[in-house]
Amino acid sequence: MISGPYNNEELLYIATGSWITQIPETARALAKVSTANDFYLAGWWPGNEGLRGQTLAMTGSLGENKGNITLFANDVAHKAHAQFTYRMLANAIFNK
Repeated sequence: MISGPYNNEELLYIATGSWITQIPETARALAKVSTANDFYLAGWWPGNEGLRGQTLAMTGSLGENKGNITLFANDVAHKAHAQFTYRMLANAIFNK
């Protein structure tokens, strides 16, 4: 394996203020925000409670012989310091 795996629970830096509200049945979530009350650890994000339990990354097929797509709601290379999200980018590039 070229890319790095994630544990079931990881920290992520999020700067975009966005998330994915629905994913197709043919897709699967790659990263979801915790549903715990203390999911948001630090920062300034008015309305961050809307993020709880939402999807941040998904992958799926575009159809037979049409390829695959991986979609991120967050910026996986934000200002080149998003330590915990670079694996997401590498995994999308090097894995099917």
